[in-house]
Amino acid sequence: MLIDELLARKAQLESEMESLLAQIQPLEESFKKKHEMVQHVTRMIELEGGIDSPESPSGSASESPPAGGGGPFRSSMPDAQVVPIFVHYRGQRYDAELDRSRIVGDRGQCVRFRDKWMAPSAAGTSIPTKNLVNGWRFWKYLRSDGNVGMIDELRTFIWNPKT
Repeated sequence: MLIDELLARKAQLESEMESLLAQIQPLEESFKKKHEMVQHVTRMIELEGGIDSPESPSGSASESPPAGGGGPFRSSMPDAQVVPIFVHYRGQRYDAELDRSRIVGDRGQCVRFRDKWMAPSAAGTSIPTKNLVNGWRFWKYLRSDGNVGMIDELRTFIWNPKT
């Protein structure tokens, strides 16, 4: 009798545990995405000079960006010449930088990936993909409004600013 009660309780607890795990998984994924967004926004603010980086002598990483001035909160397009970019491919994250000053028309070796300057497509293809990729649509950046965009938006903005 006691064993039957214990087995029933064990089954109930296992069921509750599975239910809780199903609830936790989406929260963990959401947490990871938000954490990545915070890291990118922090990097963009540092690049804009809005806060000192942790390595700088005066650096207080908790300072706010200047009110109303430049900085990444003015629009969804970053003003910085160097923009952190990334891609998630097959469960792995790859980080690089896009130097907007190196874009020439719709070309240019403007992506620094693994300490080497290359075109966006070459950088994307250097990740072990099975196919060639359009780097302008493969790589992503974090807009200042918190949304993710393709770096193609930055290219269009540079060489056709009236769009």
